[in-house]
Amino acid sequence: MTDYSAIIETETDPGAPSKSSLWKRWAKNWIAGFEGAIGAPRLFDAALDTTAPSAAGATWIGARQALATAGAIGTFAFASNQGTSAGSVSAGGTIAGSSLRYSAGSGVSTTTLSGTWRCMGYCVTDTAVNIALSDGRRSTLWLRIA
Repeated sequence: MTDYSAIIETETDPGAPSKSSLWKRWAKNWIAGFEGAIGAPRLFDAALDTTAPSAAGATWIGARQALATAGAIGTFAFASNQGTSAGSVSAGGTIAGSSLRYSAGSGVSTTTLSGTWRCMGYCVTDTAVNIALSDGRRSTLWLRIA
């Protein structure tokens, strides 16, 4: 990683000598900033282009998403809520992964998920209406957020 080197205000004053060391730091500081070096300025979200990515940009994003392992932050899973609390989880609600199991319809895995997940659909969890733990109404799409 490239180190960030602060530029002193007097080095850029009118009439200050133009030294190669200043120009090298100026050029390398751009790299240091994009690499996230300690002390380097950060690029804020507001500075990013929020329009739809080009085909090349979409390919770049897709390639990075393809590297994510199942259950990683930012990934989706179709899972069943095995929690025993009464009620339901609506779109936008969050739940601990320890209450979730990978599922396919009414088939439910024994593997619990890690982290915190956001509901991207709707999930029934009301045991008062006698819904079996393997009932497909407990399953929906989830997004791992932490």
